[in-house]
Amino acid sequence: MSSLSESTHPLPLTKAEKQLARNLTQLLRHGKPRKLASLRPDGFVPLAEVLTVPAFTTLTVPLAHAIVAEDNKQRFALRHEGSDGVASGASSGAGAAGWWMRANQGHTVTGIDPEQLLTRVDDPSQLPCVLHGTYYAAWPTIRSQGLSRMKRNHVHFASGLPDGSGPAVISGMRTSSEVLIYVDAAKAMQLGVAFFVSENGVILTPGVGPQGTVPPESFARVVDATTGADLLLQGDDITSSLVGAGEEGGDFIEGGPNSDVETGNMTGSKRKGKGKGKGKGKGKGKGGLQLLLPGKGKGKGGGKGGKGSKGSWPELLGQTGDAAVSAISAAAPGLKVTKVPEGAMVTMDHRLDRVRVYVGTDGKVVRPPHLG
Repeated sequence: MSSLSESTHPLPLTKAEKQLARNLTQLLRHGKPRKLASLRPDGFVPLAEVLTVPAFTTLTVPLAHAIVAEDNKQRFALRHEGSDGVASGASSGAGAAGWWMRANQGHTVTGIDPEQLLTRVDDPSQLPCVLHGTYYAAWPTIRSQGLSRMKRNHVHFASGLPDGSGPAVISGMRTSSEVLIYVDAAKAMQLGVAFFVSENGVILTPGVGPQGTVPPESFARVVDATTGADLLLQGDDITSSLVGAGEEGGDFIEGGPNSDVETGNMTGSKRKGKGKGKGKGKGKGKGGLQLLLPGKGKGKGGGKGGKGSKGSWPELLGQTGDAAVSAISAAAPGLKVTKVPEGAMVTMDHRLDRVRVYVGTDGKVVRPPHLG
């Protein structure tokens, strides 16, 4: 949508410019630190108004072009419009007047019309693969209640796996997903689910009902991302390892407006504290990831919550396995942290006191370590 070749800004982006790009996703998707007054139903806002926000005074048209060009998930679109609102060509060296920018998907901000931001898909044959990636902590609730858009305007799906084994997929799900949920588009449409596709290829739906859900009846199959085991056929066996005796429903939330991840549907469980008390420990990780971890109760009639904890360590990717184990163990002494060769057979139980650090043949971390 923009003439990226016109960008005169030096590449690659500096660390500060990459942070500016991350801040742009917060502004354009979630209205943080403030919702822009000129936000249109198609998601576009005047670049000139973006520059009035204190955190973006250093943004220029060439830098905006560079941010769009460098974003590997194509989160942004940039266009120049004439006074009649029609897209027109313009030099990136010109001022901000006439330039409009938007996030292509992932919004929580109100006032967005999916019919204008996205492209509706009414023919299910055009959606041969509708895939949502999530985690084991979420699966028990998803199995019974379906996928939920939660704080976002839409549930996000990919059109395939982001591993290069199928059609090119640049956005729509996280590569660290543990559970893959394939939705039957035709059946979902029969249940009232409307599908759209964003400019960067993400499949989205506002869902049905007040909670914006995709009913579990539309699930074609659900498999373990590593082994391919069919989780629908396993019934409650896998669920029992996640929600045991003494547990109650709670929230394990990912994908809120602060985390800005590509898929957000994490609803798991929280446990009563051990002992006679009912302590509930609540941890908060980077990017708004909230974890409800076990809290150990103390004494009669009351409990003491456990300490907060991170849920994942993506910053350790590429480091040596030994260094990653040491870093996680130092940050969270109560966790059992082990180094595992990539491709090794492991047990399928899900534990909130364990982190597996997967390493390649060179001994370096190949996946973001996380609880499980």
